[in-house]
Amino acid sequence: MLIEALDYAGVATFAASSALVSRRCGADLVATVLLALVAAIGGGTLRDLLIARPVSWIVDPRYVGSCVAASALVWRARMSISWPRSRPPQCTDCWLQSGFAFSWCVALGVGCGVGLRLLALKFDLKMPAPDVEA
Repeated sequence: MLIEALDYAGVATFAASSALVSRRCGADLVATVLLALVAAIGGGTLRDLLIARPVSWIVDPRYVGSCVAASALVWRARMSISWPRSRPPQCTDCWLQSGFAFSWCVALGVGCGVGLRLLALKFDLKMPAPDVEA
């Protein structure tokens, strides 16, 4: 029960963070929710399809509900805050100002992902899977 609640909270957190970025760019509610859904459950969907397992959010639609609720709340909360006349900050500004080349940022990201996956394989770590009756 606690693991499921933490799983839904994690998905909602990913949805909320992507909704913040979407809202900063001036997206409407539908675009914000769609971006949040793709960001929060897109990776798990791809994983499930690649390993020929039932897609988790189709088996348990509460994942979609937590994404929609979190992104809608973030979108609504950001409605009252207006950006100054200058453009909102972009993700690209961060790496340009830090002095890192884009290729180094990509290489570090890929390296972290591959490294974490290799650690998971070495220690036989598995993602919690929803109970699916065959």
